[in-house]
Amino acid sequence: MKKIFTLNIVVLTTVLFLQSDLFAQQHYMIDRSFGETCGISVIAGIPSSLEQIEIFKLSDGSYIEAGDVFDQGLLAYLILLTKFNNDGTVDSSFGTNGVVQHTFDQRNSVSCAAMVNDKIYVVGGESPSNAGSSVRAYIARFNADGTPDSTFNSIGRVVELISTNPISGSIFSHIAIQPDGKVIAFGSEFGNINGGATIPVARRYNFNGSLDNTFHPAITYPGFNSMVASTGGHSAGVIDANGSIRFLYTINPNLAGQFIEQIVTVKINSMGEPDITYGINGMNGIPVTAYNVNRYFADPQNNIYAQGWVQNGSQSTRVVRIKPNGDADSAFAINGVFDLMEYPGSNSQDYGRILHRDSQGRIWSMGGAGLLPFGDVQGTIYRFDSTATYDLSLDGLGYTTIVTPPSGMSFKNAYFENDNEIVVNSVNGNGGGISLLKLKLSTEVITISNSGSDTICAGEQTSLFVNQVTDCYTYQWKKDGNDFASITDSSITIDSAGSYQVTAIVGNDTFVSQTIIISVQICDGVNDFEEQSIFTVYPNPASDELSIQSGSSNKNYLITDITGRVLLQIENKDLQNLLKVSLHLLNAGTYFIVSEDNLQRKQFAVIK
Repeated sequence: MKKIFTLNIVVLTTVLFLQSDLFAQQHYMIDRSFGETCGISVIAGIPSSLEQIEIFKLSDGSYIEAGDVFDQGLLAYLILLTKFNNDGTVDSSFGTNGVVQHTFDQRNSVSCAAMVNDKIYVVGGESPSNAGSSVRAYIARFNADGTPDSTFNSIGRVVELISTNPISGSIFSHIAIQPDGKVIAFGSEFGNINGGATIPVARRYNFNGSLDNTFHPAITYPGFNSMVASTGGHSAGVIDANGSIRFLYTINPNLAGQFIEQIVTVKINSMGEPDITYGINGMNGIPVTAYNVNRYFADPQNNIYAQGWVQNGSQSTRVVRIKPNGDADSAFAINGVFDLMEYPGSNSQDYGRILHRDSQGRIWSMGGAGLLPFGDVQGTIYRFDSTATYDLSLDGLGYTTIVTPPSGMSFKNAYFENDNEIVVNSVNGNGGGISLLKLKLSTEVITISNSGSDTICAGEQTSLFVNQVTDCYTYQWKKDGNDFASITDSSITIDSAGSYQVTAIVGNDTFVSQTIIISVQICDGVNDFEEQSIFTVYPNPASDELSIQSGSSNKNYLITDITGRVLLQIENKDLQNLLKVSLHLLNAGTYFIVSEDNLQRKQFAVIK
């Protein structure tokens, strides 16, 4: 009889238990399988003055972004379109290396963009120079290949004087596409015609680009006497179920010698006439200080959520909820205003750029945090509910960041595939270039395997390796919780007993594998431990019950998940060679069963 001396012993308690998290937390990370380099596709060489307003998903699954960029060489604003394939890689067949820069005149700035049936609309201001007095409002439509759509006013754009009277300028700042395909452009004219005042205006265009003269023939809205913000990045207007349209912007009117910031919503009916039941003659303003309030949407109750920035010695994001009648909604927060907390370590420079309501009614605010100008910037995510309460299921805090060293990133716009996958456009932290990435709800699991047995004879070796190795990760092996010095490979060769695992690091995400326990035995002969009694499991896969057949009647067992977390302990009280184990506490998935002496481990699957 050969003698075997075990140097490593695993002791089991005799309690049957199920481990579960008290609170299910969600963590989002960059999907490293999307895009070109570790989950990020970059179009370099675009000036830092770019403004990407919207990202759209085309019918073929590809993504197109619309905005503008200031070209220092031409001293002009250009319409900027960039395109990515459905896997996130740059579409090199689109324009020049995925980029289309276009101008109908020397200057075409973009204030708002929308898409319907793979047709991309942009509105803004056009001018033969950068002199503001020459700016004229325009609307343009592009095909999915980046070319102007010649079926829209023959050249793909309409430029407006707005009025036949002399004026110093005009601009379209908002757009709304009606269900019948007609397009409403909303903006302002300013200058001589109004004695220096700025007056809101609106036009409606047929699908072919011709003017719809049945829509508010007066063109201007003198009753809306206000200053329409012309900064870019506006959301498209809200079209209600009855066909009325609401637009939102900020004003800074001089009231009794005092400039008081206001958020204004205007409401017009489907024919462009002011809704006299809304506020005062179709306009309602609330005295809330916020800058660049240009991202907004309506919830199913017709409340409007709007987002901007506030500066009180620092810069932070402010979200406002406006009731269907245009008043601030105090049921959301005090005076309808919810100031998001400054992200820790952001140097008091937070700015929201994306506002979204998901299928579960949760509100997402995304943007950037960090010291400006760009240098150390983090992409931020805040999530809260309709009562302005942070959603603690997001990283246990209600907010988180995505960091991509060395220079970071800030989020500019997003396309929500669903609640768990978000395609995001970002500007690199060094201020130049466009990046596209996908954020996903983290389901990442790093697992390791043993090329041999978990029990080896003294003087022998075995190799541990990472399953599904990726170059995006840095690996750090650990033994008994301590790092191996200078071992960062995806595999290691070992000859000593201990508990082994690996940590994988990418960006600000860290993943820890399951633990493999290696035992060392002194063997009188070769592979003595293989002569020990073994066990088998069946059926595999199993649904309700698993049978364990063993050559020994004194074995106890553990059931673990693929990370090594112990879920069940099974005690063989009656010393049976055949045990039947109920699986009703386990969800469908892959598990391991391990004998108490750690000599054997079997993988099995549970199906429901």
